[in-house]
Amino acid sequence: SNMEWKRLAPARIGNIIIVLAFVLVIAVVLLAAFRPNRAANLFDKAQQLEAVGQWNQALGHYHLLVETEPNSSYAPRALMQQGTILEGLARQSGNHYYFQQAIDVYQQVSRRYSNNTLAGQALLQSADLSGNDLHDYAQASALYRDVLAKYPHNDDYVSQATLALGRVALAQKNAPLAQKYFG
Repeated sequence: SNMEWKRLAPARIGNIIIVLAFVLVIAVVLLAAFRPNRAANLFDKAQQLEAVGQWNQALGHYHLLVETEPNSSYAPRALMQQGTILEGLARQSGNHYYFQQAIDVYQQVSRRYSNNTLAGQALLQSADLSGNDLHDYAQASALYRDVLAKYPHNDDYVSQATLALGRVALAQKNAPLAQKYFG
């Protein structure tokens, strides 16, 4: 009987290894299939924090999402939300530094996700903040011209940027330039 066991043992061990390997493969496949969507979870958590006024924590979650899941469809939206929060912080605190941070975040959307539908909106928003809130007319003009260069076939963006360039020219007391944009 001891002799029988020695003959069977290698076969049984081989079968056990095959079964364990199979179970492991199944487990890995199932985990991959049912792995919770990290980007979606971070985005949802950030939105919850934002909704209850926990802006700094929400910023942290949106930032983490963009850094860890940059190819997710949630990443450009997370950047846009960061910009919105930073604008809110600027208005609430009176600290213009937050406006510049918001502008930088919006420009990231435009650069990193240029094919995303939010890219043009983000560029316009960065230009609006530059002109209206920071009164940095050189930066605003450059950004509006960027909008015109990047989205020449988007009538909405073209008209918004053109009108804004006219307003910037008026703010700089440059009537002939304003006339060019309004005329």
